[in-house]
Amino acid sequence: MIETIILEEPAARARYLTVPCLEEREQFLRYLLQRGLSHARLRSISGYMLQIVRLMGLTTFRTVAPDEIENASRSWDAYRGPDRRRKPGKPACSLAFVAKNWFRFHGRLAVPSVPLHPFNREIADFSEFMRSTYGLAAATMFGYSSRAKLFLTWLAERGNTLSSVSLKEVDEFFEAKRTQGWRLSTLANHGQALRSFFSHAGARGWCAPGLAAGIRTPALPKYAEVPKGPTWKNVRRMLRYDTKTAVPSLRAHAILSLCSIYALRSSEVAGLRLSDIDWREETFCVRRAKRGGTRSIHYSTKWARRFCVI
Repeated sequence: MIETIILEEPAARARYLTVPCLEEREQFLRYLLQRGLSHARLRSISGYMLQIVRLMGLTTFRTVAPDEIENASRSWDAYRGPDRRRKPGKPACSLAFVAKNWFRFHGRLAVPSVPLHPFNREIADFSEFMRSTYGLAAATMFGYSSRAKLFLTWLAERGNTLSSVSLKEVDEFFEAKRTQGWRLSTLANHGQALRSFFSHAGARGWCAPGLAAGIRTPALPKYAEVPKGPTWKNVRRMLRYDTKTAVPSLRAHAILSLCSIYALRSSEVAGLRLSDIDWREETFCVRRAKRGGTRSIHYSTKWARRFCVI
């Protein structure tokens, strides 16, 4: 392994082979090589690992805590010896990054246990309900459960219980967040999540029924936000701009067409395959990013020809 990383430095190779934890270092470098890292990057990481062994006094590979890694990182930042190639004064974030990934790869990073949230059971049940009942995407479930968790954290800090919660506490929560500077769109998103959570909580008997119907979110002005995408005029200009027949140009045109004309998400575009195209019916099948399932879309022959080069 070392011969493929350090090619022209016999002294460096000898040092690499004599420092402790050789097997663990080789295994980690081999893993990174399989992940596609360049030899230059691997040489840098191997050098960091030598310093990690030295600064942490490792004679055998053992479990370490994050605090020990941070101390080694500060020591490396203060080091001014011959092995120091970083300019003085710059933080040694790379050493800590390499160390944490190296020990985590071997399962030897002692991660401190995080105390369970007081409403952990309810949050987990709510997430499972969204998955099993509505089949929501993972990102959507995470967003809803995270917003519900934020309110429940605020509720627990006040010493209140879910069984005694009322609309008064919900209104106080939103008023507190409004005072902290939350935007109307943020308040509206959290209100929607809390309506969904309290609807589920009421059905489970965790709180009084009907709370969800009483949660009101602020009205959002229709044209208050700046448009997130370009105007259709600019989109048409982009589609007409590059008419070359080179593969990158054809690929870019097909991707822009899928996003602008067919309103596909980036993950849906990335998931398309030639086998998804029905040439006889002039349709293509899209696996939907949210809620799963597929949908069939009629395509133009011009787009299909360009898609074949993606």
